Amino acid sequence: MTPAARVATAIEILADILAAVDSDGASADVILKAAFRARRYAGSKDRAAITDLVYGVLRRRASLTWALGNVPATVRALMLAALASDGADVAALFAGGGYGASPLSDEEQALLQRLRAYSAAPPLCTQLEIPPWLLPQLERRFGDRLQEEMAALNERAPLDIRVNIKRITIKDAQARLLAEGIEAAPLNRSPLGLRAASGAKVTATALYRDGLIDIQDEAAQIASLMATPEQGGLVVDLCAGAGGKSLTMAAACEAPLIIEAFDIDASRLDDLKARAARAQAHNITATLLPEYGEGRAALLAPFAGKADVVVVDAPCSGTGTWRRNPELRWRLTPERLTALTGLQARLIREGAGLVKPSGRLIYMTCSLLRQEDEDIVNDFLQENPSFARCVYRSMSKRLKVMPDTRAADDHDLLLTPAQHACDGFYLSALTALIAPMS
Repeated sequence: MTPAARVATAIEILADILAAVDSDGASADVILKAAFRARRYAGSKDRAAITDLVYGVLRRRASLTWALGNVPATVRALMLAALASDGADVAALFAGGGYGASPLSDEEQALLQRLRAYSAAPPLCTQLEIPPWLLPQLERRFGDRLQEEMAALNERAPLDIRVNIKRITIKDAQARLLAEGIEAAPLNRSPLGLRAASGAKVTATALYRDGLIDIQDEAAQIASLMATPEQGGLVVDLCAGAGGKSLTMAAACEAPLIIEAFDIDASRLDDLKARAARAQAHNITATLLPEYGEGRAALLAPFAGKADVVVVDAPCSGTGTWRRNPELRWRLTPERLTALTGLQARLIREGAGLVKPSGRLIYMTCSLLRQEDEDIVNDFLQENPSFARCVYRSMSKRLKVMPDTRAADDHDLLLTPAQHACDGFYLSALTALIAPMS
């Protein structure tokens, strides 16, 4: 594909993504994958270049829209503004012919000149690429570190790999990846992981196909290791999704361990089952839960008061994953956040009923918002004095280095991209007391 054809294709795909953002449709990565399946003629370099163009606009949507001023922020205009900001030869990329985008109109030529000459600083929310309504919540979390953290959240994330250490060593996995053309270095804190460059084709390797490695950010690896009981036992993963944390616990625990993984999404559980089969993780049972009602309660009832560990990886805003999902910031609304916090409060209460005396309830999110993190835990503890916070530093001997926390309560762990070079992630561990606190 020519550079102009890549730009034209990126505009087409970006239009689908922004329409999905407005309609709460599929995620950007899902739309990109489908678009490339429909364009088999696009080679690997073409796909990489188109992906960069698409995400370049998504990461700068607010500032590009602001720079356009009174000009409608169409997908074509946003792409034009992004290319101008990057110093590209825009006229050459919009010359028409050869499957390229149509030539620039007189109005677009004038806009291009104005964009190149404009130097005024945009408002703070625009600079930070966040919805204005979300600024107070993020200031509450980060204070004077807000700009540093938001800048880190707008960078491209590397690709972290979890090694199935029950079947292959880190060193051997690293060597075999290198033999397939992928350079990867050990993670700083997780003993299970390697880090490769963003865009590395890990899923095309024999290691991945054989279940010897999987993709998982270091933050999730750390959280999973902290949740893994040292002595084994029964773990209930209440919101298991595609099973990343269940698989990590299965690989990390040397003692006998049974993992009961639940989720309301059948397709995600199908992914979990396939991943578990590849990894030869035979101690994971995946069960589809109804979202509400007696059927849900009946499926969970056999585990009431019996679990050594209950993991509640609650559905959340995903603010900690903005590096790899930049469009999520524009999907989130105040109403959506309110609905999420209500769901999180319900799930932590439900999970608490499954924990045995002296067992642990592990609440975690990939959110950086205190409303979804400490506030949920604090409200739960006020209503449930038979649980008490654990100090996260005491939870796992498996980590190479115990990370510092950025949480409001230093019992809890908060990881951030700027401070820890991983996804934003929150974890709070609560112990079920043998008797209620007096």
